[in-house]
Amino acid sequence: LRSANSLWVRTIRSTSATLKPYTCEWPNCGQTCASLASLKVHMRMHTGERPYACDYPGCGMMFTQTGSLRRHKLVHTGERPYACDYLGCGMKFTQSGRLNAHKRIHTGERPYACDYPGCGKKFMQRSDMVNHKRVHTGERPYACDYPGCGMKFTQSGNLNVHKRIHTGERPYACDYPGCGKKFIQRRDMVNHKRVHTGERPYACDYPG
Repeated sequence: LRSANSLWVRTIRSTSATLKPYTCEWPNCGQTCASLASLKVHMRMHTGERPYACDYPGCGMMFTQTGSLRRHKLVHTGERPYACDYLGCGMKFTQSGRLNAHKRIHTGERPYACDYPGCGKKFMQRSDMVNHKRVHTGERPYACDYPGCGMKFTQSGNLNVHKRIHTGERPYACDYPGCGKKFIQRRDMVNHKRVHTGERPYACDYPG
């Protein structure tokens, strides 16, 4: 990352930008941040830098910030310190933010509205609203860096799934006795298991 006086970092002097005076000057970005440290973390989205690695045996996943690494480690420990107190629920989560998002299932709250002209669709999570807006704008900020590919996606998760086509990784294995078939996506594995169980959860409601 270059210095604060470089091409990519600019401090806005205007009064209106007092709370978030640092602006990313990466092409077509313009994200504003409250501190230089926050801007450096944001820049890693563009550069791909992930300096914090999980030291759990056999893992090695890397992250852009220490907080993300800390939350990730809960996956290995099984710790879920945030429990839903909605009557009859009790689901537990690794992050308070995920608990808050989950509670909206009970309350029906959808606080994030798309501000694209004529839309107004509402979402439970801000990330879902941001991803949705790309349907309108056509933005695909996540590009595959595999040599000769360059496909672009609206969500980082879709990019990660796509990359498995190149790497051959199939992390989701069918646990039905004697099977063990592996899949690129979890939903493909779930659909496959119905071959074994005979489950057919989708019924046609056409009369007759």
